[in-house]
This record gives sequence, structure tokens and C-alpha cells, in this order.
Amino acid sequence: MFNLIHLRTLNLGNNDFRSSEIPSAIGRLSQLINLNLSNSFFSGEVPKQISHLGNLVSLDLTENYKLTLQGSDFQNLIQNTSETLRELGVFKTGYPKIRISEIFGYQISLSESVSEILDIRNFGYGYGFG
Repeated sequence: MFNLIHLRTLNLGNNDFRSSEIPSAIGRLSQLINLNLSNSFFSGEVPKQISHLGNLVSLDLTENYKLTLQGSDFQNLIQNTSETLRELGVFKTGYPKIRISEIFGYQISLSESVSEILDIRNFGYGYGFG
């Protein structure tokens, strides 16, 4: 699957990967626009190679309770996808509460509304981030 370098959408949501880790080879899918890994029973750290997916518009990691992401890797992901990423789901993962100011820091212009930059409303779960 990781040789499909022109793949644009990958939906592995609602599968049981039995607490396996997300393979680092995910970073080879550089043309991905939509990546759904929600509710798939992944565990461990999200590989830093996910930050290589610079064309992502939507990334859904929700409901992977044992999944974590290092802060610097998360920052790299946001930085590398700042022009494209519009939806990010991390609700019910091992990632702590996200503060928008910590994610973006100096990376966005104060004249832009955060809601226009990135929708992190948890894909309809109704829980906001502070």
C-alpha cells in the first residue's frame, strides 16, 4: 500500500489494527489529501513521518485512545501543512488538550480568524479546544 505514492485519499477508519502502531512508511504517501485513521485501535506514537504529508487537507486520528503525538512532531505537522490543513481530529486520543495559541504561535497572521485556518472542532463531537 505504501508504494501507492499517488494516492490522494486513504480511509482506514473503523478497523481493528489490534493496538499496532501506524507504520512510518505512511510518510511516503506524499500526495495524500485526506487521511482517516479514526477509531482504528492504533497505539503508540504517531510516526514523525506523518509531518511529511504536506498536502493534507483533512487528518482524523479521533478515538485512538492509546495514540500519542510528540509536541515537536505535532508542531512540524502543523507547520508543514499550514497552507492546506483544514480539518484535524484528535478527540479521544492520548494527545493532551490542544491550545490553539500553542499550535500556531507566530505562524498565522492576527488578522486571520482561527476558524478559517483550521477546523479542530473534533469532527462533530462538540468538544472545543481551549
